[in-house]
Amino acid sequence: MPMNETLCIIGALNEEIVEIRRRMMVEDSAQLGPAHAFVGVWQGRRIVLVRSGVGQERARAALARVCERFPVSRVVSIGYAGGLVSELGIGDIVIADKVSGISSSPIKFWRWTPARRNPAKRTPGG
Repeated sequence: MPMNETLCIIGALNEEIVEIRRRMMVEDSAQLGPAHAFVGVWQGRRIVLVRSGVGQERARAALARVCERFPVSRVVSIGYAGGLVSELGIGDIVIADKVSGISSSPIKFWRWTPARRNPAKRTPGG
């Protein structure tokens, strides 16, 4: 992702975004209704880090406000609700292959291909 593109990372609770906020270089912050946004650079990428509040409506409203104010090119939603599943370990990442919503509006995806964890174990053609 080029540096001139902005990634929005949105989490419901402060506990879900706090480590990114600590590690990013915050250049600005904004109160967006009940949501709070931190604008800056993290790992060489421009980001808007958002604490939206709990629930689909708060997340949707926060994202709408962010998109009105900042040139967001991609959005990643983060959280720890998956921690309620005993098969998941600390630090496991869950990526949805299907998303269902209450509304009938279509949900558009940006296709992401994860990097291999251990490039030394690459197989031919893989």
